[in-house]
Amino acid sequence: MCGCIVDEEYYYKNVIPTIKGLKRKTFRKDVVFHRYKICQRMGDFSILKSETNVEAFIRKFSQYIAESDIQLLISAINKTDYYSTYGQRRIDDYLPKDIYSIIITFIIERFVLFLKQHKSDGKIIAESRGKKEDQTIQYWYSLLLHNGTRFIHGWQFRDVLPNAIEFRKKSENIEGLQISDWIASPISKIIEYPDMSKDTHGEWELYKEKIWLGKNAPARGQVGFKVFPKNLGRKLLNMPLKSEKDSN
Repeated sequence: MCGCIVDEEYYYKNVIPTIKGLKRKTFRKDVVFHRYKICQRMGDFSILKSETNVEAFIRKFSQYIAESDIQLLISAINKTDYYSTYGQRRIDDYLPKDIYSIIITFIIERFVLFLKQHKSDGKIIAESRGKKEDQTIQYWYSLLLHNGTRFIHGWQFRDVLPNAIEFRKKSENIEGLQISDWIASPISKIIEYPDMSKDTHGEWELYKEKIWLGKNAPARGQVGFKVFPKNLGRKLLNMPLKSEKDSN
């Protein structure tokens, strides 16, 4: 999962008009980006016509992301390692059992640390996965605000975040969510194949510079890239490994 941190004013003045301009210039209308459909040249994206054009577009949009004033938070769980370590039991008294909710918790933890570092507050906009799924996430988010985690107190979450996550549908064409989706695909391949054999478009070198690094990183500070339970995020960033016991 990937989250994008962006200043609200910059988002409305730069990110939205730039991406909408790119959409209209390339696809002749304000489409909703679907990376898979773009790669397959499906529907509105058939205008790309060839793999060469797809490659050029991917590089162009990825380069824009790399040059924009945004930072990334990335979280993933290796299910094989997770279940072999924890089985069906909870990691601790604070984290939920649901893997998707755990991943979101890791992202939100890092967002709180980012906001505290910058003495700011923020809001969370997430793509809707359906009414039931959204309610589940909203429930765990309310518990997070109340109880906190093993590393961050509840009041620290409440101090910088609103009472609810704002869920938006893909059809609403939210540029920030499309950036997150766009990055998640190549990052997932990098996590699965850390030898970079699947980084076919060379995106890792662009995106790794956008990942948030907390105060005192890399030696002992927090980083915005967590692959649980084996700290692969730090390894991919060429940072010293920390035990899961001592690191969130």
